[in-house]
Amino acid sequence: MKQQKRILVNNPRKLDYDQAWAIYASALAGRGPAAGE
Repeated sequence: MKQQKRILVNNPRKLDYDQAWAIYASALAGRGPAAGE
């Protein structure tokens, strides 16, 4: 996962997707603030 994140950092489009997925995953985890962003 960490290696993929480094790759995502080099690809703005994939980084944006990663951020969206992180918010979605955080929402599933029960993190309200992340879903609010």
